[in-house]
Amino acid sequence: MHIQSSFAEYFFTSRHALKTARKNKKIYSAISKYNMTYTEIDSGLAKLEKLMDADKKKIELHGKQLEARVAFKSIYAKVNTLYISHVGLMKVKFRKNPERVERLMLNVPRERSINGWLQQADTFYVNLINDADMVNKLTQNAISPDKLTEAHAGIKEVEYAHNNYKEAIGLSQAAVETRDALFEEFDLWMREFIYICKMALSQESQLLEALKIKVFSKGYIKHKPTPLPADHAPNS
Repeated sequence: MHIQSSFAEYFFTSRHALKTARKNKKIYSAISKYNMTYTEIDSGLAKLEKLMDADKKKIELHGKQLEARVAFKSIYAKVNTLYISHVGLMKVKFRKNPERVERLMLNVPRERSINGWLQQADTFYVNLINDADMVNKLTQNAISPDKLTEAHAGIKEVEYAHNNYKEAIGLSQAAVETRDALFEEFDLWMREFIYICKMALSQESQLLEALKIKVFSKGYIKHKPTPLPADHAPNS
């Protein structure tokens, strides 16, 4: 029962077992002798509901993380294309002016890390926009001061999108940790429930089947197959 193909299956079989144990008088009569009372079953159901809510939250936040990633990559691609075109133009126009080449950081490779890229691109536009002579020369190439200001604003949009993405990653990871902690708590409780059911109903295989607890033949137990690897258990 504990090696499932997904959390959804694990939730379904666990809830089925607990609801059935609560409703089936014969099953309840047997397991209540081992202190698996209505109160205890209800506490297990409460743990399960809490776990299921946490899993839904994890799925929701993971979706938001993916959306934030797409948004970041989209705005970065758009802004970077314009930025690189401006860098290329400035390299041609001021290749014989070492001072401006250095001021605009045209003599160094473009940064590959996002933080380095943000700093380098911001420096490029700030120094360019504040140099009236360079701005005037660019108007000859149909690049107005307003277009430069708009391009610089694009850098801030990339930074904003990147910060949103980082925040989404953090929230998603926290949701996974919360879900996993609740899973460990409930799964420990559920294993004890199953152990009690197997003891109380050892001579009632059909009742164990009703709980969807597998009952193996003696031949199976004697020639027990190799357990599935851990990565077949519910995962994120």
